[in-house]
Amino acid sequence: MAAVADDTLSALSVVCSYGVKRLQVNVALPENETDGNLTCRHLFNAIQEASGVPVDRQKLIFKGRSLTNSDELLSNLNMKNGCKLMLMAKPKNSVIESPDQKALTDINNYIEKQEKSLQEVSRYVTGLNQENVEDIDWKKIADQLKVADETLMQMLEKLDGLVLSAEATDSRNQRKELVTKIQTLLKECDRLSHLNKNSMK
Repeated sequence: MAAVADDTLSALSVVCSYGVKRLQVNVALPENETDGNLTCRHLFNAIQEASGVPVDRQKLIFKGRSLTNSDELLSNLNMKNGCKLMLMAKPKNSVIESPDQKALTDINNYIEKQEKSLQEVSRYVTGLNQENVEDIDWKKIADQLKVADETLMQMLEKLDGLVLSAEATDSRNQRKELVTKIQTLLKECDRLSHLNKNSMK
């Protein structure tokens, strides 16, 4: 049973990325639940209506986290109007393929570069490298963080699309580690974006 949230949420509009599509999804309580609070179940149903992907084949990612608990309150997830989600459709029939080690290596290389990039951004945003603060292009930093966030979400999608055999233990463990790293970087992007907005004021 979902926990009770401090603030009720009865209507929400989100942006859902599904392949090359950007879906505007409106989530609302059914007429017979006027006193309730939106849960992931309501979100899943709204996504199905907007995308045509059945609930049982949906894989929804929000801020690097896969949403699986249909009873979880959207307010507890800190969802707000305009927030972004990523939708992936699970295949009807899973096909076992050979491990794509090159894809894992490429994603790992990107993550390492992104870690260094975010460290540099953090130095500016947190005031550790602001000798010439007047010359800092805060909008450019905001754009950089936005691109990083979107690309990291794409990396998650690629990792999810890799079908590794049960015998490929090393590759499966590496994928798990990469997912954890990406989730950490997504949180860092959110933190830096918040700090950067304050600096732009």
